[in-house]
Amino acid sequence: NAFWEELYEEYQFRSLEGKGDLDGTDRVKNGIVDMGAYELLYTDATAPLATLFSPADNSAGVSPSTTLALTFDENVYPGEGSIHIYRGNGALEQSFPATGAALSVAGPAVTITPTNSLAYTNAYYVLVDANAFRDAATNWFAGIVSTSAWNFTTRDVGILTTNTLRMDFGLV
Repeated sequence: NAFWEELYEEYQFRSLEGKGDLDGTDRVKNGIVDMGAYELLYTDATAPLATLFSPADNSAGVSPSTTLALTFDENVYPGEGSIHIYRGNGALEQSFPATGAALSVAGPAVTITPTNSLAYTNAYYVLVDANAFRDAATNWFAGIVSTSAWNFTTRDVGILTTNTLRMDFGLV
C-alpha cells in the first residue's frame, strides 16, 4: 500500500532476527517472533532552524532595555558557542556564552537578557556562533554570520511609549 511504501522510503527498517533490538532485548527467540521484530529507525539529520527573532529583523524604535529572543523549529540545547551583539559600526557591544546566566533555553525558545542596556538611537546586529545550539540528535544550528540577518535600531532617548488618557468635559 502507498502509505507503507512512502514510510519505507522515508525511514529505514532493519531485521532483528537472531539479534537483539536497540536495547539488546531478543525479539526472535525459539522460532517465536515478538511484535517488535522490526523496529523503525529514524535518523534526524536536520539542523535546527531559527524561525522567529525578537526584536524582529530590521525593527526600528526598539527599547534599549529589550531582551532578545530566538525561536527554533525544534527544541534546542546550549553548546559551547556564544551570542554577540554588535553596534552597526562593527564594534562588539556585548557577548554571551550559550551556557551563561544571561541566556535561558526552554524547548525551542532562547531568551537573551543583556547585562547592560543598549544605547539609544543606535543600529545593532546579532551574530550567533555555529556551535551555540544543537538539537537532541546533535545537529548543530548553523549560526548567524551575516550582519544583515538580525539587525535593529534602538529608539531615540526622547521617545517614550506611554498610554495617554484624554478627557473632554465640554463647556460648563
